[in-house]
Amino acid sequence: MSKPKIDNTLYYHTKSLLNGILPLEYAIRAFKQNDPVNYQYLSEKNEIIKKIWLDADFNEEEIKWEKLLDLSWDLIQVGVPLYRMHGRIHSNLSFLKLIEETSHKVYDECKDFLKDKSIPLIKRYRIIDLLLGNDIEKLTLKVIEKMPNLEQYEKQDDIPIEKFVFGKFREAIVLYPGAKFMQLDPYEEVGVKIPGYALFLDINMNEDDIENSINEFKYQYAKYREAKKYPKYDPVANKMLSNFLHNDLVDNSLKQEVTRIDGLLSGLLGLYCYDKSIKNKELSKVNYLQNAIEDITKLYPRSNEESIKKYYKNVRNKIKEQWDIYSYPDSPSI
Repeated sequence: MSKPKIDNTLYYHTKSLLNGILPLEYAIRAFKQNDPVNYQYLSEKNEIIKKIWLDADFNEEEIKWEKLLDLSWDLIQVGVPLYRMHGRIHSNLSFLKLIEETSHKVYDECKDFLKDKSIPLIKRYRIIDLLLGNDIEKLTLKVIEKMPNLEQYEKQDDIPIEKFVFGKFREAIVLYPGAKFMQLDPYEEVGVKIPGYALFLDINMNEDDIENSINEFKYQYAKYREAKKYPKYDPVANKMLSNFLHNDLVDNSLKQEVTRIDGLLSGLLGLYCYDKSIKNKELSKVNYLQNAIEDITKLYPRSNEESIKKYYKNVRNKIKEQWDIYSYPDSPSI
């Protein structure tokens, strides 16, 4: 008798999370491995940006919680802030004003950081995502911890929030070459100034990128008008954001790494093994991979050494693939 298919929101949430994280993590390692000079350059510039916020009396926790480095790099890289913060609205308007003023200062002082720079992976990925990434060990342990919950619920069940894989994990907000989001200067109508938000699509984009950028625009537009109308409640923006949450309208345009229940851990275990092998190799050139494989099997005994080695090789290929895709100007994927 075949094993019943798992079909519940917990499974789909976990799968969606990993599909947003794994390609980004492959790209980060491809970047560090193939272009360490530019990676170091961006890391140093990131510290300069952070110092501007610290000098403006923001503390480390505020910079992290309010995603002020995300805001800064988005303004430099794409011209507008990009969001993945559902239900977050600032109630302290003076604090919001200080963020706005400091972000202008950051942009004025740092807008030329990318001038004359050719960095392939930032065609598809945000710089801040590539610089910060995720704690893969923490994520792997969290998914292993929550895995037993997957088989306990049916499609229609209400699942307690503590059963989900939650944490401050960073999913990629994908960029679409040729698409630009723009905050427009307000126009005046019957004496009232009305701000706007626009999407520009160039005439060379492929069909998938066009569709995905339009869906991404809907989300970013909803967040923009929600913020602009605050403290007044905006039912239209709320409905658009709810549609995003329930229907996953924004396709991340990256290859779906996880498509089945038995694939939830393979990418993570392979990535964790890859990272361990790199660290082991720095200490000893002997048995660095075998020792990493043995460590992973101890962490997750349900996988054997042969499986972990296969996951490791697959991850290594994925890392190479990320670099190859975005390094060649004629690639159909950019």
